[in-house]
Amino acid sequence: REPPADVGYLQFGSFYFRRSDLIGSGGSSRVYKGMYAGKLVAVKEMGASFGAFGMPHGRSEAALLSRLRHPYVLAFFGCCLHDAHLYLVTELCDISLQDLFNRRTAQHFSLQPRLSLALQVAEGMQYLHDNGVVHRDLKPANILLLLDAHSGGLTAKIGDFGVSRRAADDAS
Repeated sequence: REPPADVGYLQFGSFYFRRSDLIGSGGSSRVYKGMYAGKLVAVKEMGASFGAFGMPHGRSEAALLSRLRHPYVLAFFGCCLHDAHLYLVTELCDISLQDLFNRRTAQHFSLQPRLSLALQVAEGMQYLHDNGVVHRDLKPANILLLLDAHSGGLTAKIGDFGVSRRAADDAS
């Protein structure tokens, strides 16, 4: 599928996004809503303009994510390098756990969904540890949530692997 005829769109291979579709930013990256293979995705942009750690962390994150496949770990679709910027394409989530906590409705979030999310995160972390990955930045802002429109349930996705390392790398 081609992007709309709008000069604001950036296209790389089979994915595209518009910089005006910013959904989040941090010290070393910006995240945009984009399209890949006909579905909405997140596009994380990193580069030297985001500080000294933008590009090295991005390459490390891409290499790590490309090896991970688990229902509670953010799905990775690919990456590309363009004009000294690295773009990671991942699944798009609805909200972070931090954003959920910041909403007034979180006060009415019953025990059962909280336990379910905690177990999902624990399963995802167990998978990471079983595969020699140390996340090093697990916090509510890096736990992303998918809302099931049919059931209303939430699925946790561990994200932001920018400072993560393989356990073998930490040992050296």
